[in-house]
Amino acid sequence: GGQEQDEGFTTALIAEFADDLGVVRVVNRGHPPPVLLDAQGRATVLEPSEEAPPLGMSGLGTWSCPVDTFPFPPGATLICYTDGVTEARDESGAFYDASVRLPFLVHHRALIGYPASPAQILHLLIEDVGHHTGGRIQDDQALLALHRPPVPPHA
Repeated sequence: GGQEQDEGFTTALIAEFADDLGVVRVVNRGHPPPVLLDAQGRATVLEPSEEAPPLGMSGLGTWSCPVDTFPFPPGATLICYTDGVTEARDESGAFYDASVRLPFLVHHRALIGYPASPAQILHLLIEDVGHHTGGRIQDDQALLALHRPPVPPHA
């Protein structure tokens, strides 16, 4: 019932990792694309090769459901989040851009001598979104960080 029944759709993001963790395969059905942070903290938005509508919208036509493959190098962290992050607005109405802010947050953490763990990255992201919105929560936010450990030098 309520808003969920009126909207009648849901976004979805499926990420599957290869056995050796070298790549991640992503199916994106209208969800905010994840951001891949490499070991140096550079961000890459894992945009889908083709737009696919959210689940529950098949009445609008037939759509393909591409599976995109991206490298997942050692030391990388995949950050996934819901539209509560991407649609967070500041006082002027500007949306929050995690792909721009995440490298800054991770770099700042590295400057003070502490490489950011996945939990720290999520904590920094949540705090930064709150700062961006002036503490006004506008939508629910779900976040997930998936990290591939770096390869030890002697391996």
